[in-house]
Amino acid sequence: MREYRQVHDEAITGDLPLGQAAIEYEVGYLAVVLVPRILARVREVMGQGTLDMLTFLREHAEVDVGHTALNERMMEGMLSTHPEEGRRLAAFGSRGLDCYLRFLDDCMEAARRSVGGVTAAAA
Repeated sequence: MREYRQVHDEAITGDLPLGQAAIEYEVGYLAVVLVPRILARVREVMGQGTLDMLTFLREHAEVDVGHTALNERMMEGMLSTHPEEGRRLAAFGSRGLDCYLRFLDDCMEAARRSVGGVTAAAA
């Protein structure tokens, strides 16, 4: 998570603050694409009642559609006048996404360890 914050800080305080939009675009796109699939699977496996309780995920995905579109428009505007910044924007987005995905992997590992510990203790 520290690396994720560091990438954001570098973008905001550097000479290409729009790098922040590139990071947000990549991470927001995950919510736009993946969260609806996750929610559909939750409904399929656990039912509508469980899905109704996942308000954060639903609301986050809905909000990220607008944020992601805004970030895309801002980057398109920048690239139309400064196409040479494309690689730098891509680098910020890529670094931010890499950090975020590693964070999610850490969360999954912690959850697996937690479930493994509960299963072992119950046996």
